[in-house]
Amino acid sequence: MGPTSIPSVTALPRDVEGAIREWWQGTKAAPAWLTLAWYDTVLRYRKSLLGPLWITLSIGIMLMGMGPLYSLIFGVPLGGYFPYVTLGIVFWRFISSTITEGCTAVTGAGRYMKQAPFPLSLFTWRLVAKNVIHAAHDILVFVPVAIYFGIAPGWHALAFVPAFALVVLTLQAAATVIGIACARFSDFTQVVMSVMQMLMFLTPVFWVPEGDVSRSRIIAYNPLYYPLELLRRPFLGQEIPPEFWVRTGVLCAAACMAALLLTALKRRQLVYWI
Repeated sequence: MGPTSIPSVTALPRDVEGAIREWWQGTKAAPAWLTLAWYDTVLRYRKSLLGPLWITLSIGIMLMGMGPLYSLIFGVPLGGYFPYVTLGIVFWRFISSTITEGCTAVTGAGRYMKQAPFPLSLFTWRLVAKNVIHAAHDILVFVPVAIYFGIAPGWHALAFVPAFALVVLTLQAAATVIGIACARFSDFTQVVMSVMQMLMFLTPVFWVPEGDVSRSRIIAYNPLYYPLELLRRPFLGQEIPPEFWVRTGVLCAAACMAALLLTALKRRQLVYWI
């Protein structure tokens, strides 16, 4: 089968099996992509005094300015709004950065993939791990906020562990799909950037939804609302409704299936695109 031919129906199951095997090879190479993610962070901030904490500090300064203002604009108590928007900004940055940087997940790994048959998942996990490191710095902003406003998550905070694992797997699959699409069509990068800018305002990051969210089409059909709430609610001491788990699980399954199919169909052609 040539590099540009389309797999037959009988060959496709073998290609999918190969894609699953390739994903696992990259996933189990955790020491490699964790080290690469750490060096990505170190090299980016090697001449900086505070390193990635500068971004954390900028988030804190932004919150000090917009928190009281938006609380007055939306007519909500500051004690409930400030922790809400703090976590919204932190986790939205984690989700959006992983998705937008996924545009270069494949092309950025071109120099490696042209030299040896590295699994694609190694580089998408590297991208996700780097943003996890950044999110770990950013969440420090919430510590003084929680202390000042008396936020005690309690047992609800334990739900963050499976929620985080589910969201991370979803983002890794999404980065794979976006990375392959952007490697084939460079214009797709601008589409992703524009969509993410639009979703930032349509997702309750800065504003609080009122009433039953199922009645709001903007929220109900927003694919990023449920992963965001899965990460935010445990820190606020709120229970996660079953619907949020189901919708995020469906999103994760769809992203994983799309990633496996695209990898199965196009992994032999990636080297020619980059």
